[in-house]
Amino acid sequence: NETGKSFKAVVDGITEIDSEAGDGTDTGADTLNMSGKGITDNGLTVLCNELRVSTNLQGLLLNNNVIGFEGVTGLCGALPVLSQLHTLNLAFNRLDSRAASAIANTIKSHSFNAPLTTLLLDHNEISDQGAIDLASMLSNNTTLKTFWLDHNHVQAGGADALLESLVATDSVTSFGLVGNNINGPKLGKSLGLLPAVCVCPSPNAQLFSLYLSLFSLSLCRLCPRPSEKTLHNL
Repeated sequence: NETGKSFKAVVDGITEIDSEAGDGTDTGADTLNMSGKGITDNGLTVLCNELRVSTNLQGLLLNNNVIGFEGVTGLCGALPVLSQLHTLNLAFNRLDSRAASAIANTIKSHSFNAPLTTLLLDHNEISDQGAIDLASMLSNNTTLKTFWLDHNHVQAGGADALLESLVATDSVTSFGLVGNNINGPKLGKSLGLLPAVCVCPSPNAQLFSLYLSLFSLSLCRLCPRPSEKTLHNL
């Protein structure tokens, strides 16, 4: 059909649709920018059939569309083929926990070997179960540096699992949970597991940023963990 032909022409050339993704993300010759193109689940399924031959694709920008679980199912079938993928942007869509779990399980699978460094899932409809599965993926991942889950439906249980996953990985440098309902006693416990607000004099301080509902922290993996008093005053 015409949609399939249109997507095939785009993928064949890995043509840059726009100069930017709409969120400041740079796009390049090996980036497919389909941001804000009105892509539905059916459209993404068609696109993914073409993506299966695009082994050199490094960036896939699908933000600001109307993609849900069915579309993500097709995407997960294509992801293992994209062995050079470093950026996946699915922000501002209709992803629920089923979609988040499918993405997490695909990235965890042995068939996925891409050096993924950026995963953007903010402004969707992901709740605790999806967050817990993403946390499991994050705990075993060594390449992700930027992971945003802002403005979803994550509550304290999902946030707790995600924060605990940060203890298990040392690759993440930017982690977002702003705009979720994550207040609760378990959250303070998980924050106590994280490194302290950085007082490290070393120029090699292992800093990363943590963005939560009411505050942001610049943390260092080399510093002592924060005391209860420090957490209470945040």
